[in-house]
Amino acid sequence: MKTLISFAIGGILGVVLSHPLRGGPQTPQTAETPKPQRMEVTLYRFELNPDKLDRFQEWVQFEHAHHAETVATLEREKMYFEAIFRDRASQRDVIYWLTIRGQNGATSSSSPLAIDHQYQQFMEETLKKGSRKTLTTEYALIPPFIQDAVDAHR
Repeated sequence: MKTLISFAIGGILGVVLSHPLRGGPQTPQTAETPKPQRMEVTLYRFELNPDKLDRFQEWVQFEHAHHAETVATLEREKMYFEAIFRDRASQRDVIYWLTIRGQNGATSSSSPLAIDHQYQQFMEETLKKGSRKTLTTEYALIPPFIQDAVDAHR
């Protein structure tokens, strides 16, 4: 199952992120001339509280039921993509959380919106405290049409 998750994450990243992090004509880069990042691509790993697996499922159902309202909160956070993956086969109590966001976006914990307060409550109840691991982003690629769309939206 880990291979399937790695393949799925790699596939998503390959489709969504297949060009350098700056729009416009590209020039070859060397180690001395890194490109500036305008988006942060992060993959987190969390353990779920084993006694709150049913509550986590409620959270997933809540997100599906309130999809449009939840997506509307992403603007303030400068969040361009967010997905949660669960490895049900080998580790029922682990999730992977992929985010692609602009720099300096607001957090859900600072939100005045009721839906973000509900989101925070689900996080506090279902994610095991101290289990957050941020996986190292070695590189991220974004195709020009996505970067252009984000730049035009800004």
